[in-house]
Amino acid sequence: MKVCVKDEQSDLLIDKNSVIALISFLVKALQIQADEVGIHLVSKEKMCALHEKYFADASPTDCMAFPIEKMPGYHILGDVFVCPAVAINFANSNEIDVYEEVSRYLVHGLLHLIGYEDDIDKREEMFRVQENLLQCALNKDQLVHA
Repeated sequence: MKVCVKDEQSDLLIDKNSVIALISFLVKALQIQADEVGIHLVSKEKMCALHEKYFADASPTDCMAFPIEKMPGYHILGDVFVCPAVAINFANSNEIDVYEEVSRYLVHGLLHLIGYEDDIDKREEMFRVQENLLQCALNKDQLVHA
């Protein structure tokens, strides 16, 4: 699968190849069949604008995912938007590694693209899968980094 990474933020230095490696690892682990996925690392301002446009909420959020309906031929899975500035704030407040938190957002967004939901009644399953995948990626040294 082709992983297209656009880094449109300057809050956190992120190696694009490490994003590609993490997404490729997840695609294989989840046995996702698609030709392409888009990953967008965006500023807090951009994330707020997207959040307001699509969810009528101008507050910053960690990640947003936009699946694309599967069509015959070339299949684009969708786009995941991640805000490293939100990860920085969360990581600092909770004394965790910021790159692990960005990786968590990428896992979360990819799960949304394949149909997982974090509504109240489905949240527990999604977070269980998310944290299991994140732990596997950590064990295989596949988290994003600078």
